[in-house]
Amino acid sequence: MTSVVRAGGFNLFDSDRWIQTILLAVLPLLLNGCGGSSSQSGPSSSTVPRFQISSQEAPYRREGELHPGKSGLFGPEPKPVIPDAAPPQTVALQDLMEGIGKFPTTGDKLKIQYVAFDYVTKKKLASSWDEGAPRVVTLGDQELIKGLEEGLQEIETADRREIIVPPDLAHGGWPADRIPPGATSVFVVDLLAVE
Repeated sequence: MTSVVRAGGFNLFDSDRWIQTILLAVLPLLLNGCGGSSSQSGPSSSTVPRFQISSQEAPYRREGELHPGKSGLFGPEPKPVIPDAAPPQTVALQDLMEGIGKFPTTGDKLKIQYVAFDYVTKKKLASSWDEGAPRVVTLGDQELIKGLEEGLQEIETADRREIIVPPDLAHGGWPADRIPPGATSVFVVDLLAVE
């Protein structure tokens, strides 16, 4: 005959109580693990490394606060913060402004304004302000260079994001023709709208 172990006045081998006890012990751990990192927003966690430009948290900006001018552009042209270090070998990014708005999904059209610089020479390569209008691109449609497409994953409307793209990911779409061969490029991108 098996001896019965009791804890707290109930039979540990009583299957209903045993399952309840395990669930009560494990459920908080499972729920805590589902929350993700508090430093990232969005529908899932990103595989793109994030880097730190400053120790301050990025300020928040709501989608409704974006009021583009007649050209469709919002605010003055931003300048990237290019780290004083060797360029990264993979796409790296940091949100400079945390948007509070819609998350795009593959196939959505994104209205973006951008500026692009060469990481090493720090020369400007292109910008929406020089072109006089924002650009509309389709997420996941291979219209963009691979590194920029990767860097725009999980962006939220009203985000301002700095994205560093290594040379091996600066091909396959726009603006590959503006990036010198072998150059690491730095983009600052504002997501103005998801269409």
